[in-house]
Amino acid sequence: MKYFKIFLWIVLLLLIDFCLASLLRPHFRAATLPAFETFYSRYVSKEAESFDIVFFGDSRVQHGIDSRIVSEECDCNAGNIAVSGSTFVSTYYLLRDYLEQHDPKLVALGVHWSRAAKQKNPDYYPLLLEMKTTSEQFEYVRESYDLNFVAQRILRSYEYRKALRRFVKGEPTEVTEAISETGDQFMPLQQKMSSTTPLTSQIFNNLRAFDLPADAVQIEYLEKTIKLVQSKDIQILLFETPELAEVTKEIENATALRETLEGEAAKLGVPYVSLEDIEGSTQLLPEHYADVLHVNEEGALSYTKELWKVIKSLNL
Repeated sequence: MKYFKIFLWIVLLLLIDFCLASLLRPHFRAATLPAFETFYSRYVSKEAESFDIVFFGDSRVQHGIDSRIVSEECDCNAGNIAVSGSTFVSTYYLLRDYLEQHDPKLVALGVHWSRAAKQKNPDYYPLLLEMKTTSEQFEYVRESYDLNFVAQRILRSYEYRKALRRFVKGEPTEVTEAISETGDQFMPLQQKMSSTTPLTSQIFNNLRAFDLPADAVQIEYLEKTIKLVQSKDIQILLFETPELAEVTKEIENATALRETLEGEAAKLGVPYVSLEDIEGSTQLLPEHYADVLHVNEEGALSYTKELWKVIKSLNL
C-alpha cells in the first residue's frame, strides 16, 4: 500500500508538470524562438516568394547584405533570408527545409570565425528541442555526442518555467517581427558604434567568449550544409562577413578559425570569398559599424557593392 501511494504521488506530480508545461510552452516559444518561427512562416512554404540568389547566415548577414543592390545589379531576384543567431548547426536545418520548397540558382552563405568556435550555450538548442522531430534530435546526438543537449532534452519541461513571468503578465504568444522595407530579412542599422568606449573593450565584451578552438560539430554541420546544397545542383559560395581589422589582433584564435573555414571550403571545392578579396571591406571604418559585430546601413551599402563585384567575377 505504501509503495502504491508513492507511485500515485509520482503520477500526480508528472501530471501537474505536464499540465504546467502545456500552459507555459507557448510563452516559452515566444521568448526563445521568434527568429526561427518567423523564418518558417515567411519562407518555408511553396506560396512564399522565391529568390534566384539567396544570402544566408547570422545577424551579420541580416544587417550587412542589402539584397536590393544585388537585385538591381544582377537583374534578378535576390533575397536576404539570414536568421539572427544562426549557427552552422541551425543553418543546416533551416536551409534544408527552405530548399525543400525553393530552388535558387545560388546560395551565398555568410560565415564568421566565431561560428566555428566551441559554444557553451548553443543558440540552436531551442530550434532542435521545439521545432525538430525526435528522430532529428536523435540524429544530432548520434553525430555530435552532445550530452549537454541530452540533458536539455530530459529537462525540457523544467525549462518552460522560465516563461512563468510572461504567463502571469499575460504577454502575447504570437510572433510579430517587423518586415523590412526590402520584404526580406535585411534590417539596416542606423546607429554608429560608440566612440566613448574603447574599441578593445568592445571587442573583449562581445567576442572574447568565442576565443576558443574550432568545434568539430559546427564544422561537421557546415560540411553537411555545403553537401546538401551541392546535392541539389545549386551553386554555393562562402563569404566572410565584414569585420574591423583590430578584431583579429585582439582575438587569439580568430585567424586559425578563419583558416579552418577556408580550408573546409577548399576541401569541398566551394568558392571562398575572404575579407581580403573584398576590396571595400578593408576600407570600412568604425563609423561604418553600428557596433563591433554589425555594420550600419552605410557600411552595408559599401560592403554589398564590393561583395557583389567579387561574386560576379566568379561567373557561377
